[in-house]
Amino acid sequence: MNTANIYFEINELEYTDSGYRISVSYSFWKPLMNYILAMSDSIEIRCWNDEKEVINELKERFLTELVYKVERNETVFSGALTPKIAEYLTSNFLGKENQLKWFSLFFHRKGRFLFSSEHNGTEFVGYDFNTEQIETIKKRMPNNINFHTW
Repeated sequence: MNTANIYFEINELEYTDSGYRISVSYSFWKPLMNYILAMSDSIEIRCWNDEKEVINELKERFLTELVYKVERNETVFSGALTPKIAEYLTSNFLGKENQLKWFSLFFHRKGRFLFSSEHNGTEFVGYDFNTEQIETIKKRMPNNINFHTW
């Protein structure tokens, strides 16, 4: 079966008072994440080191489940994707300024990169998706996105 890599980005953006570039609406988030999470078995959550509130929240909720480390300017949580983590990613995803809480999320399947959400949920990359999977992802997204395959 032929597969393709995908890149897409949200076009309707705004900026928060703190300077976050965010989507005007994250109504797509839960349907998209439910689809991607069902294919994933591990995750990496990346935040900037100065995003103390979300880092502390992640430590409180998942320090026993995820490996925590600091890499230069980023704090990274990684490990197996559990139902508890999946629930958190789909039900508690917006910060105080209606921005996606995490700068980057990386999803893996069987040790290989599958999908990422970057720049607070405004840019996305995925690898080795078949035509049906690509169409399913597109259906979960707003109509006015830039969508590319290669």
